[in-house]
Amino acid sequence: MAIERGGRDAGLSPQQKAELYRLVVDGPAPEASGLSAFTREDLVRICKKRFGNSLHVTSKGRFLRELGLSRRKARPSHPEKEPGRTGGL
Repeated sequence: MAIERGGRDAGLSPQQKAELYRLVVDGPAPEASGLSAFTREDLVRICKKRFGNSLHVTSKGRFLRELGLSRRKARPSHPEKEPGRTGGL
């Protein structure tokens, strides 16, 4: 259920929102971009380039949450961890 909030909107048309959603869900092409996942900063740059839309990083994160997306971050791995060892707890 979306909560209606006052203030400026994201400035994207429904088609642009759908394109941004698909872009985030599909993720970047690591071979072409060198990225394994988009950051909010990456998405701000992409939106400015593709749509001429400029929002602050925090606002872009809020907008992504409204699209049903959440921040994902890989679990850190200890640098001295032995490959293949699971811990055996």
